[in-house]
Amino acid sequence: MTCPLFSAEFIAKINRTDLSRGQNIYLQLTLQGASEKGTPLLEELRKSFAIHSEQRASSLTIVNGQMTSSMTWTFTMTPFHTGEIAIPPILIETSEGVLKSQPILIHVSDEQATQSDQKGVEIAAKISHASPYKNEPFFYTVTLHAPIEVANVQMQSVHIEDCIVEKNGDPKVYRTICNGVEGCAVEYSYMVIPLKSGSFTIPSFSMQGVVSRKKTEYDPFGYGFFSAFQGYDLQPFTIYTKEIPFDIQPSIPDMVPWIPAQSLEIEENWDESQILREGEPIMRGFTIVGCGIQANQLPNLKEMQVTGASCRVYEDKPQLENQISDGQLTSLRKEQYTLIPQKNGSLELPEITIAWWNTVTQEKMSSRIPARTLEVRPMNTIDSREELAENDFQNSITKENSKMGLLFYVLLSSAILLFFFLLSCIYFLQRRIRTLTTGSLPEKETTKRPPHPKKNKQPKKKREKLPDLNPT
Repeated sequence: MTCPLFSAEFIAKINRTDLSRGQNIYLQLTLQGASEKGTPLLEELRKSFAIHSEQRASSLTIVNGQMTSSMTWTFTMTPFHTGEIAIPPILIETSEGVLKSQPILIHVSDEQATQSDQKGVEIAAKISHASPYKNEPFFYTVTLHAPIEVANVQMQSVHIEDCIVEKNGDPKVYRTICNGVEGCAVEYSYMVIPLKSGSFTIPSFSMQGVVSRKKTEYDPFGYGFFSAFQGYDLQPFTIYTKEIPFDIQPSIPDMVPWIPAQSLEIEENWDESQILREGEPIMRGFTIVGCGIQANQLPNLKEMQVTGASCRVYEDKPQLENQISDGQLTSLRKEQYTLIPQKNGSLELPEITIAWWNTVTQEKMSSRIPARTLEVRPMNTIDSREELAENDFQNSITKENSKMGLLFYVLLSSAILLFFFLLSCIYFLQRRIRTLTTGSLPEKETTKRPPHPKKNKQPKKKREKLPDLNPT
């Protein structure tokens, strides 16, 4: 067989050019007359479409002795926006060079896709506050309800005009009942901080994914014989949220800085046992707890500390913390200051006042820490009689403790010496007893030799028995 030369082509086709918002579209890319050296470049396509799945297939056709090979890619995708959308030219690197497909124009209407196109999936969006104040955080929650299992769920990036949008952790997945049918739910939460006052609208956002449906095969016997060959069919879906209007109330003109909160409390961290001397540091801290406000919106109290040359103030890095529980934002700000008095005499720590706006009662409120008047002693001064007595008492306790410790060590050393002395006495006593008892032991018998034939046998002398010297 011979393979004639054909011009290489890269062709793009779609199943339809008019569709409703939320409907899927199938894009087919076919490469003919060349072999691929990579995959199609889809960066430009992903800017306007959400790609759910990709399938790849190759074919070889022989007609009248002529062989033709082709490679086909099929993509299931959903447009992000409505109106006229262009599928851009798609590039691919082949053995014949870089090939490019032709662009295709489609039209997406504003009509919502039917329930059958959405695979029974529903979506709901809500906000925690319909008319918040400027700089007052509120929550935007999007929940997806599905009667069957879903996978590969993705939420479109949320952007709201003149607002700061922060994602509130990872999405939550749980079981729920929607319209009397048990299913699963996927919940996305965002914290929104409006930067301007006026009327705004949260636009419509899309959520994509696939639903998992079990394939049903015909069983002629009715005993589930073919159930082992049944699989799952993954069907993509795209669904959109509804637009939500909301109004932002302006800030109060005479309140600078502007601090809107549901509640705000301040607490002073002060050690009453601190002794103030000229040139020696003392510590003073504050804890601010707010509800319905972020920690970075809580005020800095450095300007409210001691001013002038009578005291130097050094600030540590503040500790900020935000906690979200059951749709409620609680913030915490901890500040620590080091104060060093520069002269002796009276030192007054001014009152700490935080003015804030109560978003619940719609009124101006203040949180205060009263002022303190301290007496700074000169450098290298002797303490009062009470302090001297307390120091003497502490010194006496220390001395008693040292005496008790010395006595303990003396007793421990004596006990150790006595123990070794008893061991030595027992050792020497055992040696003495062993020496006295060695004479009563029988001598070792030597090997008997036969008597000499020339010598006469003499009677054996009877061994005298030694007295028993062992008292035991």
